[in-house]
Amino acid sequence: MDLEQIIKETVAKIIAEKTLTAAEKKKKEDIVMAMKKDFKGPEAAMYAIATDKAKKLAEEYDFVRSAIESASGDKISHTEEDDYGRTIYWSTKNPNVNYFVGMGGEFEGKIYLYNGETGERYPIGDLKHYGDGQNHAADDDMHESQDISDDELAQLQSTADDTSKMPAERDAARNKIYASRAKKEQQELEEFMIRRWQYYAGIK
Repeated sequence: MDLEQIIKETVAKIIAEKTLTAAEKKKKEDIVMAMKKDFKGPEAAMYAIATDKAKKLAEEYDFVRSAIESASGDKISHTEEDDYGRTIYWSTKNPNVNYFVGMGGEFEGKIYLYNGETGERYPIGDLKHYGDGQNHAADDDMHESQDISDDELAQLQSTADDTSKMPAERDAARNKIYASRAKKEQQELEEFMIRRWQYYAGIK
């Protein structure tokens, strides 16, 4: 059996372990499209990574939704993305109310309620108090990937934490921080998956 066949069969086993819903399949295709221009490994490995990531994002989404419903005592009617790529969770009780998860600095992982009618916005919970105790942020990999130096990252964090700045400027800084984190996580996942198929294929 040649190396290409071993790789294909190994990746097929990985993918077979992941049964995707229709929404997860759509997310997987979005991830593949985003990966295609930069991915250096075999195409089969790229699809395995996208499948794995789509499943994790679905789990992440379900976790955040459940946490918001627990914190608010509300049910979510539907979701949408705002101009910054954040997922907004709409209330079933009040059409003017939605929930979102804060990003960056002191806002990281906090669950916020926003009332569009009154303009009120305040925290109602924290993701770290739910599930596995880790902060979660849904869909952060959909931001455009970019390289940011440690100094630039520190400056962005300073802007995100500066309450004298306009909200839009602070949100833009937070989004850039998340884009940088998303790229790092993507690279780590790709490296892990490539090492995995190399191991099964007997490549040193």
